[in-house]
Amino acid sequence: MRLIKIIERLLVRVTLMGLVVLVAVQTVTTGSFSSMLDFSVPSRQIADNQMVIGQNIGEKSVVIFSLVDYTSLAQAAIYVNGKKRADFAEKYAAIAVYPGDLVELDASFYDKPVFIQVMQNDRKVIKLKEGTIIRLRHERKALPLNNVD
Repeated sequence: MRLIKIIERLLVRVTLMGLVVLVAVQTVTTGSFSSMLDFSVPSRQIADNQMVIGQNIGEKSVVIFSLVDYTSLAQAAIYVNGKKRADFAEKYAAIAVYPGDLVELDASFYDKPVFIQVMQNDRKVIKLKEGTIIRLRHERKALPLNNVD
């Protein structure tokens, strides 16, 4: 009888400790304590990345595209002068272009419609306003260029 009570107490204690560890692990991984444990990306690094995206080098211009209905379409790509420069493995894709570069969006892998929005067009290299949505369905489409001086 005494042995059963000892085993019962041990099982209750192990179960409670397991629950405490489970709650602690879930809390840490969901991010509520991530700032204390430094799992999060420092805000300075995020700001630096945004500055890098927004800066132009020489005559280059940055154009940023975004998927409209999806968070990822890894087979969709952006080509500049016939060379693949970016894909949509993530929701956003940024490319650097010179005036006169041929920019093409490729969604030829997908039979369903793919909508891509122009989020940023620094120097108006392509003749599309920010916010313009391009519809592609199983095709590769060249974007209209602004006239080069």
